[in-house]
Amino acid sequence: MGLSSLDNTPRPVPLSDDAAAGGTLHAMMLDIKRTFDEIVEAHADPDRAGQILANPFYQSLSLELRRHAGVHGDGEAWPVCGGPSSGT
Repeated sequence: MGLSSLDNTPRPVPLSDDAAAGGTLHAMMLDIKRTFDEIVEAHADPDRAGQILANPFYQSLSLELRRHAGVHGDGEAWPVCGGPSSGT
């Protein structure tokens, strides 16, 4: 795909002029645990987020979700709060 690495951040995929036809393509490798960690960090104050992320129950749950989704997530899994981008 012309990308050296993939992570939780959508990255533009280089397309030939013929393939682009006015559109764009982005790729990412969803990490379920990292997505949930980012949700906690975004919606809790820093002290509370630290407590949640350090909580053994949360750690076990988030790791179990990763295990069931596969390390890289499954085909059409999208970040929980963001969903697919409409490009608008």
